[in-house]
Amino acid sequence: MNWFAKIRLRVFAILLGGFLAAFALINIWAWPVLPVVGAVFLTVAAVVNTVTSRLNNPVCWACGQDLSGIPTGEYGAVCPDCGSVNQHIHNA
Repeated sequence: MNWFAKIRLRVFAILLGGFLAAFALINIWAWPVLPVVGAVFLTVAAVVNTVTSRLNNPVCWACGQDLSGIPTGEYGAVCPDCGSVNQHIHNA
């Protein structure tokens, strides 16, 4: 499984965990819906933002290696760590 697929799986697990936590708090302990959903939404948004923060910089989708400063060819950048060809990076 490549690095990008692991990130997607983690985000899905966080969303599922937040949904199940909200469901449990509302149904088992009979907490009011609006504050629980609001708190879960803010928590899930903060955690997903933290998990995906490395995607702001050009990274290898196969291994997660930082690709900033790597020269790009016609088809993208070649990762020096694993050798996979990644998305085309525009160096502005």
